[in-house]
Amino acid sequence: MFRHQKFNAILLGFAVLSGLQAAHACSCGPCDQKTSFLDSEAYSFIGSARVESIDAATDPFEKVITLVPVKVLRGDATDRIQIKTSSSGASCGVGYSAGTVVRIAATQSGGYLHTNLCTQMCWTSEANSALLPGEFSGSSPIVIDVSPEPPSRDFLEARSGPPQSANTED
Repeated sequence: MFRHQKFNAILLGFAVLSGLQAAHACSCGPCDQKTSFLDSEAYSFIGSARVESIDAATDPFEKVITLVPVKVLRGDATDRIQIKTSSSGASCGVGYSAGTVVRIAATQSGGYLHTNLCTQMCWTSEANSALLPGEFSGSSPIVIDVSPEPPSRDFLEARSGPPQSANTED
């Protein structure tokens, strides 16, 4: 019996010293269909923004998303905002892609705006989807515009050469 206790103590010590983290699982409750984000003082930033970059945070379990506001319903309309979220969707982190325009509802804490998958999923509620009407396209409740800007003519010509004109000789 003593032998098993010693083994368990060694395993526990290894787990503590190696910095193992507890497993996370994202589980969201239902969204209020009648109350919008604007009805709550909890949200410091509400609006849409284009994702500029996604970078690792100082905490290895978080990421920092830099966005350029497009339409601001609440919050500062600065050139750029930064939002922290979990680095994993399993722990409710949002999964944005650079260049997309997304709807944002974020709280303020520790000098950063914060959001998570559960909050962002509530953009599908009746009250919240009415806040940014006509801007939503696509199957995700988070992404507004996933189409990149079309390539410039200079870019296309650099890849394939100048357009060929048709031979008009008779």
